[in-house]
Amino acid sequence: MTRPLPPLNALRAFEAAARHLNMTRAAAELGVTPAAVSHQVVALEELLRGKLFVRKQRGLALTPLGEAYLPGLQEGFEKLREATAQILDGEAGGGPLVLSVPPAFSAKWLMPRLQRVREILPDLQIVNEIDDRPPAAPTPGREIAIRYGTGVHPGLTVEKLFDEAVFPVCSPALLKDGPAVEKPADLLRHTLLHGRKSFPGENYPSWQEWFAAAGFTPAGKLAGLTFDHHWMTVEAAIEAQGVALAKRTIIDSELRRGRLVRLLDVSYPLGFAYYLVYSGEIAPNSAAAAFREWVLGEAAAMTGAF
Repeated sequence: MTRPLPPLNALRAFEAAARHLNMTRAAAELGVTPAAVSHQVVALEELLRGKLFVRKQRGLALTPLGEAYLPGLQEGFEKLREATAQILDGEAGGGPLVLSVPPAFSAKWLMPRLQRVREILPDLQIVNEIDDRPPAAPTPGREIAIRYGTGVHPGLTVEKLFDEAVFPVCSPALLKDGPAVEKPADLLRHTLLHGRKSFPGENYPSWQEWFAAAGFTPAGKLAGLTFDHHWMTVEAAIEAQGVALAKRTIIDSELRRGRLVRLLDVSYPLGFAYYLVYSGEIAPNSAAAAFREWVLGEAAAMTGAF
């Protein structure tokens, strides 16, 4: 009798956590929360009837069960990738459009709009890229990418979608239960959520830099909670843990849903922007052409809203 396979999400969560030996970094790669990765790993451990990790002072370590399971799992993933590549290479571009996109952008900007884009591209496949490398050459099935950065991609066609900027946000519940925010100094009456830069070279501001741009100089050191990733400060803000400096692209859907509200009108522009990147020219009436038209329209609407 054939044993059922474990859920793919659980396998991906374990494999990523095992490579990084860190739940937070695995979550950043997969575009989910550390809690989601931990939940998937626990579910897999229950299925396997044994622990895969032990917690150490500075991260995780594999148990003997985890060490025995990981090589075969990674080999299986590699065979899946090879089999998929063979199919795509044999289709000569006739397969569905595969969009290469940064994980955070995919989760926070694209997913809330996914139903609209699926109306024109029902077979769209999304690949979350963990770095900023663009597609280097035309590849069957992977014709187009969205990249965050300076927009410098030699030899490729690059179209700017929209700039990025940072401003303070918080949960409506925080204002309901706490002090009002009418000027920059009022932010000090709330917990400040600090995040670190997510991309090398990005001018993501500290709170001190944002206050300086707002024309206010706080006295003394700014306390608060510090997180490794920008998206973690956003999640903390949604949970009413304090005020975050958030990228407008990442929190666009949260503002529209009312889970976050913008505070004050001071934006801190970042030097990076989002770009559409592809090789050569897009064929008319193709899936890539349909996506390009859709995403440029969404970008124009978003630019006009801010």
